[in-house]
Amino acid sequence: MNARIDESSVRIRLLVGDVAKLASDGAVECSLAFVPGTPVFGFRIETAPVSEPQAVFTNGQLLVTMPLEFAAAWPLNDEVGLDMRCGELRVTVEKDLRRLKPWRTESAETERYPNPRSRNQAKPV
Repeated sequence: MNARIDESSVRIRLLVGDVAKLASDGAVECSLAFVPGTPVFGFRIETAPVSEPQAVFTNGQLLVTMPLEFAAAWPLNDEVGLDMRCGELRVTVEKDLRRLKPWRTESAETERYPNPRSRNQAKPV
């Protein structure tokens, strides 16, 4: 799981394993402490019987609630992700797509989903 943050949005991208874990276990999360022993900043995505995705920020954590049906079908379909609001902030949760051009040699492209804009990327196993 990784995230991009700017002044008006948070974009959380999930690897193949993260999407599978969300569907099977009902939650995935990631957190970090800027200094050991201090409060953490984190993201948690969980499934619930809701009709629309929801996002709230409390106690240093962005909690995204995703509809159960969407999460269950997500690993098997071509849906890229969901958008929602958390106050004035736009929150997006999406599959982490492979880059169209090489970026870093150490990145695990096999853990990313094929990019719909590329015609020659194999599907993850």
